[in-house]
Amino acid sequence: MNRLLPALAALAVATQSFAGPLEDTARRIMEEHAAAIVPVIAVLKIEVPGDESPPQEQTIDTYGTVLSTHGLTVVSAASLNPIGGIGAMEVPIGGRMQSVTPRGTVAQIRVRLPDGDEVPMRQVLTDEDLDLAFLAPDPGEGVAVPSFPRGVDFGRNSTAEVMDEVIGLGRAGKLFNWAPAVGATRIIARVEKPRRLYLFGAGFVGGVGTPVFTADGRALGLVVMRRQRVGGARAFAMNQAAVIVPAADVADLARRAQEAVAKPKSERPASP
Repeated sequence: MNRLLPALAALAVATQSFAGPLEDTARRIMEEHAAAIVPVIAVLKIEVPGDESPPQEQTIDTYGTVLSTHGLTVVSAASLNPIGGIGAMEVPIGGRMQSVTPRGTVAQIRVRLPDGDEVPMRQVLTDEDLDLAFLAPDPGEGVAVPSFPRGVDFGRNSTAEVMDEVIGLGRAGKLFNWAPAVGATRIIARVEKPRRLYLFGAGFVGGVGTPVFTADGRALGLVVMRRQRVGGARAFAMNQAAVIVPAADVADLARRAQEAVAKPKSERPASP
């Protein structure tokens, strides 16, 4: 019995190490906001000017974050349309190299809600520099829009310093029935120019299009892709990295997106 007590005490210490303010906040965030992380499915049609072959089509699977119960949802623009913003490149057409700008058109966008329903969406606003695209329900004439989950609030003032521990929220993917997933990482750099971005280190984030929270539970920002083209058209390459765009930028564009949603159909821009 005397030898059993130290073992039980060690087990108690080990168990307690998994509980604390950060862990408690992470569990609360998952409980409150997991439903707002939604799979986004779309069809990307890729066309190359001058190429007579049929356009290529590929299925896009990514994640978005719901912002309101009316359905406004934010995604990474690059994950929705990887062709967008890549510029001209040289490709072989008709036996010779030609400079062309491939065009990607996104169609059949759908959001999968936690109950399994898939809601048709339309793209209402895109900022390729911030890598943010906003989607709104587009169910068709006479079809009611279902109620979306409670949205993540990016409007609260939040910031983080280098080495701060932050909390990422996402989902485990279709293989695991989209189970909610949460974890921690640290801010390793804060870029201030030309605009603020947060870089994060090893650890967990939910992937592009998912939110990151501060240790006290406020939305710090959204994970997006920062891309930069390198080389000329003949040596096309893209440097890219996942970063966190601040919540204030997400909230500012979300307000503009909501204004775009309210516009009559006749004033809406053509789909990207």
